[in-house]
Parts: sequence; structure tokens; C-alpha cells
Amino acid sequence: MNTPITVERLNQMSYSKKCSVLFNDVAELYDRVRPGYPDSVVERVLACASVPEDGKILEVGCGTGQLTVPLAKRGYEITAIDRGPDLAHVASQNCSAFSKTRIINSTFEEWEGVLHSFDLVTSAQAYHWFDPNYGIQHASSSLKHTGSIALIWNVQNRSRDTDFWRATDPVYEKYRQASTAGHKPLEWSIEAYRKALDDSILFEDPVEITEQWNMVYSHDDYIMLLNTYSDHISLPEPQKSAFFSEISEIIMDFGGQVERLYETIAIVANKRTVAFESI
Repeated sequence: MNTPITVERLNQMSYSKKCSVLFNDVAELYDRVRPGYPDSVVERVLACASVPEDGKILEVGCGTGQLTVPLAKRGYEITAIDRGPDLAHVASQNCSAFSKTRIINSTFEEWEGVLHSFDLVTSAQAYHWFDPNYGIQHASSSLKHTGSIALIWNVQNRSRDTDFWRATDPVYEKYRQASTAGHKPLEWSIEAYRKALDDSILFEDPVEITEQWNMVYSHDDYIMLLNTYSDHISLPEPQKSAFFSEISEIIMDFGGQVERLYETIAIVANKRTVAFESI
């Protein structure tokens, strides 16, 4: 049984551990409503990374398998890790048909893998929790000398120009200070990884892949989606209930559904041979 999340409990944890608890305790919702990644992006990532047909892939922060399943369907040997036990359990269920996929409940920091053994280290919607210097170094040590890193995110910048976004913006401003999450915008973290990979002595020739796509959510699914975001579910009561009530009313004003305009961003970089020789 999960321990109830309280503001006091959250304040006693490091930020990354806080988020791990928050995501883990909504694992079923996460699996149901968190979007996956366009198949065309997955294909382009694998091509840019030159992953062989019998390649070995390490996925960091697999969640409930939004990226793991598409990779597993392609027949790769996958080791996917997540620090949330409930998330890892759901991912294991989702990947039960793939004998070459192994789900491990562990942090990336504590996981003891074999050095220089993977063709690809990838992470979707998770690697921004790591400092870029640590994330790049740790990925490099896990890769073969011909390996690559691929970092993938879904961002919602395009949605900011929609009428729905403008209608909900005052609600977010009203309750922003009540949130206990306090993390930097995702776009800042992506930019930090862009710069870090551009400047890295461990990787070379980073390539960026982008694709725009839309998804329509029903009222209930959209509320569930918001309940998988750390800065939403960490709102203390009674602000949290009030916030969701106001958002719910706006959704109904828009006909009971919300269209999200996503953009998937993938950054792929190859490991430098000299870096392999020096580590």
C-alpha cells in the first residue's frame, strides 16, 4: 500500500525523490493518459543512432512503457529502469509479451549495469531530472564505443497560442504560488541539454528531430492528464480542489474536450571514440 502524500512528507525529500513519489502514486493514470511518441520519430531516432538489428538499448526512466513498448516491438534487447515500483510494475505488464525486454525498479544512479555494453541510451520525458553533466557522463559510461544517446520529450509550446490556453492562464496564475513543485520549465532543461551535448567532449554531431502532432482529450481524460503532472498534483488542499474545479468548468465551456498541440523533440548524438578510450 502506498503511503499517503502530504506536504510535510514532500518537504522532507529531495526534489527528484518528491517527483518520483508523485508519479509513482498515479501510475495507473500515467499509463492511461500520458501520450506516447510518434512512430516516425522513433524510426528516425533509431536511424540516426545507427542501432543494429540485434542492438542493446538502455532506457532511463521508462515510466509505464510509453517508449519501451514501441522499441520492444522492433525486437531490440531492452533494459528499462524506473525508480517508481508501481510504474515499473505497470511497464512490466505492458512489456510481458516481449521476452527480450527487462524492466528494473531502480534509480539510474544506483543501478549497477555493465560498463560500455549498450548501443543506445535513451530516455523519454525523464532525463531532464538529471544535471546535464551527470546525465551525459553516466550515459557515456554505459555505451559501447559506437553507441549513441537519444533524449526525447513532448512539449506543449504550440498550445500556448490556443483559446483554451488563454482561458486557463488566469487560473494557473491564481494558483501558481500554491504549488510545491517549483521546478524549472521543461524547455529550459531541454536547452541545457542542447548546449551540453554541443559542448561535450564525450559526444559529437548532435542531431535534433522534431515533429508536431495533436491529440484531443475528453473532459475526464484531460483532468486525469493534469493529475499526472508534478506541479499539479503537488498543490496543497484546499487550493488543489479549487484549481481543478475551475479548470473543469473551462473545459465544459469549450464543449467538454481539449485539443493539445504537441511537439516531440529528440536529440541524438554519437559517442566520440576518443571519449571511449579515455574513460
